[in-house]
Amino acid sequence: MSQNNGTQRSRGRSLRDAKLEAKSVNLSNASIEEASSDKHSNKYLIGGIAAGVLLLVLLSLWQPSVQLEPTVVQESTASRPAEPTKVELNAAPTTSFEAAEQARLRRSAQDKLASLLLIQEELAEVNVDKWANTRLNELVQKAESGDRAYRDGDYEVADAEYGESLTIAESLKQQSPQVLEEALESGRSALGRMDGDGAKEAFARALWVDSENSEALTGLQRAEVQDELAQWMLKVQKLQVAGDLDQALAASKDLALIDPLSAPVQQLRVQLEQAILERDYTAAMSSGYRYLDSAELAAARSAFSRAAKLRPNLAEVAVALQSVSNAEISQRVGLLSGRARQAEAEEDWQQAVEAYSQVLALESGSIDGLIGQARAQARLTLDRKLVAYRSDFDSLLDPAVREQAHTTLAEARELPSAGPRLLEQIASISSELGKLVGEVNVQLVSDGETDVRILRQSRLGMFQQEELVLSPGKYVAVGSRSGFRDVRLEFVVRSGELIEPLKIACTEAI
Repeated sequence: MSQNNGTQRSRGRSLRDAKLEAKSVNLSNASIEEASSDKHSNKYLIGGIAAGVLLLVLLSLWQPSVQLEPTVVQESTASRPAEPTKVELNAAPTTSFEAAEQARLRRSAQDKLASLLLIQEELAEVNVDKWANTRLNELVQKAESGDRAYRDGDYEVADAEYGESLTIAESLKQQSPQVLEEALESGRSALGRMDGDGAKEAFARALWVDSENSEALTGLQRAEVQDELAQWMLKVQKLQVAGDLDQALAASKDLALIDPLSAPVQQLRVQLEQAILERDYTAAMSSGYRYLDSAELAAARSAFSRAAKLRPNLAEVAVALQSVSNAEISQRVGLLSGRARQAEAEEDWQQAVEAYSQVLALESGSIDGLIGQARAQARLTLDRKLVAYRSDFDSLLDPAVREQAHTTLAEARELPSAGPRLLEQIASISSELGKLVGEVNVQLVSDGETDVRILRQSRLGMFQQEELVLSPGKYVAVGSRSGFRDVRLEFVVRSGELIEPLKIACTEAI
């Protein structure tokens, strides 16, 4: 029975060693394949490793139970002195607890190896050998160390070595997105410098990690034209330095056809557009101030308005436009003041008042406007009175009106600078008033039967002929007779005028 157990243990160790050797060969092959650039070969290798692991698990499950006894090495006593019995380092455990612990460590090692092989497949997908070969070699070394320990039955060491290898693999797996992003960022930076070779290298690294990455694929295409783009950029920049900004801007648009996504091209175009904007803005502002200085206000406003469109909401443009507005007001005030003075010279007082009112509407604090309006308004009032007297001389027959006329004439005569119109008005009204002084003989004729009276004067009674001495003025004579309709006679008496005899008699019977 002891011999059978020994045979059984020997068979168990042989099967186990065979499994580990198969696994070790597969893992070693994985290390070689991971260092190569052929991703498809890596996939085939990982498949083989996975199959090896499956075989390992099946065999470990099939392996018959062995006695947990230490292996004792028998030494011949014939050739040398007897020595103490030695126990092999990897001898079978002597207790159930040790056997269970060994089984647990073996399963743990197998689980970690299985996980490691799965992650290795993912690492092969991202070509880890191209961007982390040193760490990959460290991973393989740890795995091979685990292989040896497993083969020797030292499951604790195997479990630890596989664990460290798995940790490295997981770290590399987590690192791959960062490697991809760093490669993409390096490619972007190279494109920003128009470094075609640098961009190619960076985007190629990105494609190691993600062979279908759209940015990397596009970046490789853009990298091919960077040298040509740099040459054209130099030509455009020379135009810019020479001050030919419009030609440079047109050329920059052609650059966009070479690489529409180029940041340097876009930046150059923005610079050119800004330079042209600044040039046009400065020219518009300079023109505006030249026109303002020469009082060409419409042209100045147009120039400043162009500047405002180029650079909206800029304080200095608002100040310039306000200067134009102020100048326009001053110019308008000047024109209106001139018009008012011209109206005064022509004694068109209504027009003068309107012009001064417009001046004050534009510039309420204008001293000339205030004084001019007061002067023109006074003359307009005087003129209207004089016009009224001249248009109705009969109104002067009223003593009260006549008195007002004398006052008005005195006011008119006191004016320091009387124009032709005023002089004519004064002369005309003075002449008319002159006719209303002294006494005039007036002869009345009647039929001797009509009772005659002068309203507000006296009653003459009935007469055939009567001569009266009257002051200039307007009179009304009324005649009455029994059985006849009353009669009314209005007449005006003026000095120096010959008055025909006035007849008044009631002749219409009722």
